[in-house]
Amino acid sequence: MSSLFALLERRAAVDPSGIAVASGDCKTTYGWIASRAGELAGAFSEFSACRVGVALPGGADWATVLCALEANGADAIMLSASIGLPEAAAVTDRFGLAAIVRREGNGLSVSHTGATRSAASGSRVVLMTSGSTGRPKAVEHSWASLLAAVRSGHTSSPKRWLLTYPAHLYSGIQVTLQCFTPGGTLTILPPAAMPASICSMLRRDGIQCVSASPSFFRQLLTLGDREDLRQAPIEQITLGGEPATDDLLRRLAQLHPNARITHIYAATEVGRCFAVSDGRSGFPSEYLDGDMEGGAQLRIEDGELLVKPGPGSGKSAWTGRTEPAGTVQPSWFRTGDIVEVVGERVYFRGRKTDIINVGGNKVHPMEVEEVLRSVPGVGNVRIYPVPSSIVGQLVAADVVPEGSVEPDHIRAGIARASLDRLRPYQRPRQVNIVAALPLLEGQKIDRRI
Repeated sequence: MSSLFALLERRAAVDPSGIAVASGDCKTTYGWIASRAGELAGAFSEFSACRVGVALPGGADWATVLCALEANGADAIMLSASIGLPEAAAVTDRFGLAAIVRREGNGLSVSHTGATRSAASGSRVVLMTSGSTGRPKAVEHSWASLLAAVRSGHTSSPKRWLLTYPAHLYSGIQVTLQCFTPGGTLTILPPAAMPASICSMLRRDGIQCVSASPSFFRQLLTLGDREDLRQAPIEQITLGGEPATDDLLRRLAQLHPNARITHIYAATEVGRCFAVSDGRSGFPSEYLDGDMEGGAQLRIEDGELLVKPGPGSGKSAWTGRTEPAGTVQPSWFRTGDIVEVVGERVYFRGRKTDIINVGGNKVHPMEVEEVLRSVPGVGNVRIYPVPSSIVGQLVAADVVPEGSVEPDHIRAGIARASLDRLRPYQRPRQVNIVAALPLLEGQKIDRRI
């Protein structure tokens, strides 16, 4: 299957009354989506061979609009549903968009931009990187390459999935396609849903598959209802976007001993590279010796993981209004992830951009977080830099307590663990007790100053 429209039409033919999207009390069938997409294709004929911004949350409207653009040979530029007017104007100018489609109330709003329309080669899907390390890059994909990443081993029967990632990011699209391919039901999180309500939803709605970042799962474990989480009929847990640590994998396995727990390594620029399901953090060092699924290759250079994309990866980034190069990246892609080989295992040590420089000494936040999470009463923690006039930067920690542990007890435990297990420059000089940790749009922990 190489087309989103063809996929949804096939699902509608097989089971038109099957529930494709569940959002609150609203449930949308595959039959309705396919029919509505056909109607919308006619209304969108003016956008034939144009570039159109899609600023919609995941769900039925998202699917119908993308199908309608595909039917007209238009390029879909995936944007955040919360994009503001100044950013929308900048994106319009950058890519020469003919329009931006948004949600307005219960319907769709099409804002014609008046920009010069650029001819498209037909139905490209342009995804933005998360932008956590700078200006987001635009990466060209096709529905064929995105659908090629769907794992056939998990598409034999329909499942109930929870969409936790933003729909405009690579991760959000992959979860949606993984759900739709066998005719599953995609459950949409309400805006600003709290951990307790998410755990309740998992149990109440019978969610079987959850794909989310490690930080998202830590929020549920620390701030959600543990019994609701335990009683949810989860069969598949997929972690992505950040390294999965041993303690998190162990806690999830204790809650759901019969679930398949997988951590995936993927990126917008290179697509899906590999997956690990052996219950351990990192990945086997033998992965460095040969091709991965989809043809990707791995190597380490100066401690950084490099990936040579396979044929199903994204293509060259767009630059302004010119046509993209349109060729699969032939060279090695620098991931920015620091790794270390220990025996027969390769472990992630953090991002290059997250390194804290304390008087010339490099501190990897993940290493400090691992120590602090072992302290009784610590539910979750983030390590980040704060400016220092003397040594440049110092280490700070935001800590979310587990249960009703007293803050002074937590601070004392952190001080003892820091003295025993951390070098002086690694020890947090600020320890803040907080109610929750801030996450970036793609669910990654925010370690910025």
